[in-house]
Amino acid sequence: MALRINNNIASLTAQRYLGKSDRAMGKSLERLSSGMRINRAADNPAGLVTSEKQRAQIAGLNQAIENSERGISMIQTAEAALTEVQSLLTKIRGLALDSANSAVNDANALAANQSEINDALASIDRIASTAQFGSKQLIDGTNENTVSVTDGSDSLHLTFTNSALATGTNNVTVSGFSAATYSVANASTVGISATPTTYGISGVKAGDHTLKVTQASSAAVLTGTVDITAAGIALATGDTLTVEASGTAAEALTVLVGDNGADDIDEWVTAWNNAIDASTNYSTTGAGGKTLLSAQKSGNTLVFSTAKTDNSASDEGSSASVTISAEVIVAAASLDEIGFAAGNRTATGTNAIVEFDNYANTVTSTGFDATTAITLSDVNGNTLSIQAGATGLNAGTAILTVAAARGNIALDNSSSVAFTAGVKTTLTDASGNTVNVLVGEGITAAGAEGITAVNNALVFQIGANQNQTVKIGLDSASIGQLGRNVTNSSNFASLSEIDASTSSGAQSTLALIDNAITKISTMRSSLGSFQSNTLESNLNNLRIASENMTAAESTLRDTDFAAEMAEFTKNQILVQAGMTVLSNAAQIPQSVMTLLR
Repeated sequence: MALRINNNIASLTAQRYLGKSDRAMGKSLERLSSGMRINRAADNPAGLVTSEKQRAQIAGLNQAIENSERGISMIQTAEAALTEVQSLLTKIRGLALDSANSAVNDANALAANQSEINDALASIDRIASTAQFGSKQLIDGTNENTVSVTDGSDSLHLTFTNSALATGTNNVTVSGFSAATYSVANASTVGISATPTTYGISGVKAGDHTLKVTQASSAAVLTGTVDITAAGIALATGDTLTVEASGTAAEALTVLVGDNGADDIDEWVTAWNNAIDASTNYSTTGAGGKTLLSAQKSGNTLVFSTAKTDNSASDEGSSASVTISAEVIVAAASLDEIGFAAGNRTATGTNAIVEFDNYANTVTSTGFDATTAITLSDVNGNTLSIQAGATGLNAGTAILTVAAARGNIALDNSSSVAFTAGVKTTLTDASGNTVNVLVGEGITAAGAEGITAVNNALVFQIGANQNQTVKIGLDSASIGQLGRNVTNSSNFASLSEIDASTSSGAQSTLALIDNAITKISTMRSSLGSFQSNTLESNLNNLRIASENMTAAESTLRDTDFAAEMAEFTKNQILVQAGMTVLSNAAQIPQSVMTLLR
C-alpha cells in the first residue's frame, strides 16, 4: 500500500463522511426542535411551493369560515327584526277585525282601535329604520333589489320578487297566451246566463268563488187606465189617437181607429201592441227602447203599462215615470185631449243585491233580455262580467269557477317557461341570475315589457378564492312599502294610509295587512333559507375543507417525530462512529516512522 504523510486521504474521507453525518444530524435536530420538515426552501423546494399555496388556501378557508359565521349573525339580526314586525302586523289585524265588527262598536271604540293601529305602525317604521348590524342598515330598503316596468304601463301585470339580476335593463315577453276562463254552476237557478255571449274577468284569482243573490230583482211597473167610452168623444173609422210617453212628442205613438169603431177595445189593444212592437222607442219584448209600454183590455177600459204582465220589459230597480195624454183628431179638423189617470206617476222596482265572495253589489240593470252585461266586483276591486237571464236575477247561490290565464314567459333571449297567472315563476337570464315573477290575474293578452333592475344586494364572501360570493337582497319593511299594489275599496296605497275607523276602511285594512303579513313571512322565509341552505351549509363544507387542507399541508411540512427520531439516532451514531474513524485515520501517517527507523 502507498504510505504518504502530506495528504492523509483516509482522514479526508472520514472527515467528509463525518461532515455529512453531522449536517444530517443537524437537520434532524432542527426538524425535531421546530416540528417542521421544511424550514427553508432548500429543505424541499417543490414541497415548499405546494405547502405555501396550501397555507394560503387554509388561511382563506379559515377567514371564509369567520365571514360565514358573521353573515349568519347578520341574517339572524335581520330576521329577529322582521319577527317583531310580523308580531305587530298580527296585532293590527286583530284590531282591524274588531273595527270591522261595526254593529257593536261606536265611534269612540273605532277611534281607540285606530289610535292603537297608528302606534303599531309607528313602531314598525321605527324598527325598519333602526335595525342594524354594526352600522349596516338592514331592512330600511338600502339593500333592496328592485325590478320595475320601465315605461310604467305594466300590461302584463307583473310583480317581481327575490331578484338577483344585475343592475340594468331587460325584457320580459309573454307568448302562447290563453285568457282566463270561468264557468258558473247553478247559474239558471239565480237567473245568470250559463253561456254568455260576452263576458270579462279581471284580477279574480283562480279557484271557486260564490255568487249569492240575496235580493231578487223586480221591474218597475206603472199602470194607467182610460175609459174610452166615458171620454165623451165619438170616434169614427180613420180617426187617430196619439199617446206620448213621458211627454216626449218625438216618441209619440199614433193608432188609427179601426173598422169597428172606438168602442171595440180588443181592436184597440191589438192596434196599440202592434204599434209598440213596430216602434224603435218602445217594445213589448224588451229588445230595446227607452220607456217600455204595453196595452191591455179591462172591460171598457184601455190599460197602458210600462212593463208586460210577466215583468220582463223593464230593468230591475228602474224608476218608471210616464205622463200619458191622448190627443184625438176628429174629422181631421178639431183636436181634443183626453187625460189618462196614469199621467205624471212614478213606480220603482227592486234592485238585485249580488254578493261576490261576500262583497255586496247592487245591480240596477239587466234589461231582462240576456244581452246586457252586469259587472260585479269583489272586496279587492277585481271584476267579473255576466249576463242575467230573461227573468232577471233570483235569490240563490251560484258557484263561479275560474281557470287562470296561462302561457309562456321569457327573460330577454333565454328559454321561455310556462306560467299560470297568480303563481310565482322563476326566470333566469343568460348569466344565470334569477328573479321570481308573478303574472297578475288581470292579464288579458300576450305582449312584452321592458324592465329595469337595480341590484343593491348584500354581498357575502363565503369562499377562500376570488368571486366565491353569494348575495341576498333585503326588502324594506317600512309601512310605506308594505301593502302596496293591493286593490281595495278605500284606495289605500300602502299601510301608511290605512284607516280602520269605518267598516269599509277596516275591510280594506285587512286586505293590506294580509298582503303585508305574506310579504314579511316571505322575507323571513328567504332569510331562513339563505342562512340554512347557503351560509350554514357552506360553513360545514368550509370546515371540512379546512380540515382536509390542513392535513394535506401537515403531511408536507410537519415533522414525523417517530421517523425523524430514528433518523436522528442513526445520524448521531454515524457522527460518533465517524469521530472514532477520523481519530484512527489521523494515526495512519505515523506508520511511516516504522520505515524510517
